Amino acid sequence: MKRLLSIILITVLLILPFTVQADPQSVNLLRENLLSKKGVVMVISTGQVSDNNRFDSNGALATVNDGDETSRTDIYGAHDWDPPRYVGVLFTLDGICYAEDIRIIAGFSNYVDTYRVYASDNISDLYTSGNIVANEMNCNGTEQTTAIGKSVQYIAVFGIAYNGNLRMAEIKVNGRLPEIDPTVPTAADYASGLSVSGNKLKIGEKEVALQGANIPHFSWSTDGDGNDASIALDDAINDFGCKIVRLAVNPGFYVSGGTYKGVYKSAEAYRALINNFVNALTSARIAVVLDCHAYSGVYDTVVSFWDIAALAYDSNEMVMFDLVNEPISTWQVWYEGGGITLPDSSSTQTTSIGMPALIDRIRAVSDNVIVLGGINWAYDLSGISAAAFSTLAAQRAPELGMSTDDYTAAYSIRKASRQGRGIMLDTHIYGSDEKHYTEMNWFSSFGEVKDDFPILIGEYNPYFRTGQIDALNEKETAFYQKIFKVITENAFSSTAWALGAEPYLTSHNGTISALGTVVREFIATGGCSLSQAENLLYQRFDSAYAIIQRKSNQNNISQNNGFINQAYIDGNKVGNSIIAKLVDGETSTHYDIYPYDDWYLGLVYKIRDKYPCYRISMTSGLSGYPDKYRIYASNRLETLFSNDSIVENFEISISGDTVSFDIDRPVMYVAFLAEEYVRIKEITLEGTVFGDMDINKVLNGNDMHLLCHNLLGLDTDFVSAGDVNANENIDITDLISLKHKITE
Repeated sequence: MKRLLSIILITVLLILPFTVQADPQSVNLLRENLLSKKGVVMVISTGQVSDNNRFDSNGALATVNDGDETSRTDIYGAHDWDPPRYVGVLFTLDGICYAEDIRIIAGFSNYVDTYRVYASDNISDLYTSGNIVANEMNCNGTEQTTAIGKSVQYIAVFGIAYNGNLRMAEIKVNGRLPEIDPTVPTAADYASGLSVSGNKLKIGEKEVALQGANIPHFSWSTDGDGNDASIALDDAINDFGCKIVRLAVNPGFYVSGGTYKGVYKSAEAYRALINNFVNALTSARIAVVLDCHAYSGVYDTVVSFWDIAALAYDSNEMVMFDLVNEPISTWQVWYEGGGITLPDSSSTQTTSIGMPALIDRIRAVSDNVIVLGGINWAYDLSGISAAAFSTLAAQRAPELGMSTDDYTAAYSIRKASRQGRGIMLDTHIYGSDEKHYTEMNWFSSFGEVKDDFPILIGEYNPYFRTGQIDALNEKETAFYQKIFKVITENAFSSTAWALGAEPYLTSHNGTISALGTVVREFIATGGCSLSQAENLLYQRFDSAYAIIQRKSNQNNISQNNGFINQAYIDGNKVGNSIIAKLVDGETSTHYDIYPYDDWYLGLVYKIRDKYPCYRISMTSGLSGYPDKYRIYASNRLETLFSNDSIVENFEISISGDTVSFDIDRPVMYVAFLAEEYVRIKEITLEGTVFGDMDINKVLNGNDMHLLCHNLLGLDTDFVSAGDVNANENIDITDLISLKHKITE
């Protein structure tokens, strides 16, 4: 027991946050930690701010923070515009820094210079009254210093006197550099670009899992649907804080130009638009997945697209190449090429050259990271596993008159010459009724390849409803809880679908939906605060199998597919899928499992680890038909069917409602047997994961008490000794002290 508790304490110790203290020395942040600067203008009457660099046509902005106090800036104001505007400059720091003060050194002794200064750690509220740190900063031909005294990332300076000219020799912001996080990419890392090492995506030398969203507009529109794509771009950078954006591009427009809603763009004009978006994103240190938004396979337009685009973006190694949006061919065609059908109204027949052949064409001109979607609309990655490819090679090589080695050299994506800076795999996961994938099915897709390649979930969304969604329902909440756990636990990257497209994260005008609110929080924090209780059978499913027990002899329970063979919905046999359907978060459908004479039928579910649990619930599917069940829950398979593990023993009838049974034990296995028919919509096991036992996002004494009580049976007096410094939190001092007490 001491050894087990030590392991638990070490695990908790490892997940506590560590920070590296920053050098307290003050520096000029505009010289030492500037990410970018640009010209801006503000409408005086409304406060609306927009980019405008016409004033920098002679490079005047370059002098405002160049360290040379003798060079002077003279940028003309716009008070005579209609409407009148203030002229300014926006500085973006490389991360959030503590700013002590701002100093503006005047450039001319015979002009009155008056400035307004804004400072904030968030671009979305920068130009609000609460972030004005100086409203009338009068330099009067000399210099002026004004305190800031807070953490900031964005600083804007506007000229507000006379005609609004900016006439300074220098602007300095004194402050402290941000704390160093050794896992966060530096400027040097971003300059080195993206690469792959094993199953990890890297920026420079840092392993990363990047979260973001899709900008879809250019996949159907020649101009991004007017201003819609630009709104989505601003949302991605400034509101959602995306670290990665999947930019959907129409290969036909890119290669040949085209017309959409009467708007014609030549290929060159369309490419220029795409290039503007790519540059805007990568300049903001956002990785770009250049998505050739085609279907089926590698047909001629896709090949032509990459002949142009791979060469165009070879020099920008923050751009990844997503070769085909959603392949829908067989694995044989995916690898070798062959006949495919385009998903258009006429079901056009064409030919694919196959993914490896396209990779070879790209590698002739670029080594950028390549992204490969699987078959079945990019969902299924199973055919990329080493075992699946070996099976295909063994079958196809003799048919083609090749050796397996020659087949492997011709078609394996693991071939050294195809690697370049690396290959990433892309799966698309939706929760809609038409594509209702459960977590167990997700792992059947990527479980065999996630240790070999980094994974991008390039599209995900519940997609249960259409239109602007203002509040999540239970299914949508459960979907997000599940997908976020899969992403974080496996260090996957992800891009949610979509900014400005159905089902909307944001609307056409940028209004954020309930879906977008959840995704934005996940991008920012790596988690979500959705309050729905954790359903461990849904969120942490590992495996399941059917069981059978003779009523006349209850000393033996054995595996048997009788339960599966007897499962029907609407008169149609469900088969093995019943295992997932009873724990998939879907409660709109009930299933009839017919009884055997003299036999109890049931299922055993295993979750991925041992978790403290407090409730098991069963939702019945048919009012007026009472059903009874025996329910077991245990942390060990060996004791699952013991009397001590029985939660309910054929006593309560379930008839068209939900019945819950309280438990107070660690659980890894749940099983049930039905007395007669099974008419269940859903089985739920509620519990918590290790660490934050009371789910308040803080590791505290209560968490330690619950952890030890539920898993080890240790009492409160023992655990109370853990908080040795009595600060009501379990910190490093407490853990070290407690470990010493246990091991002494």
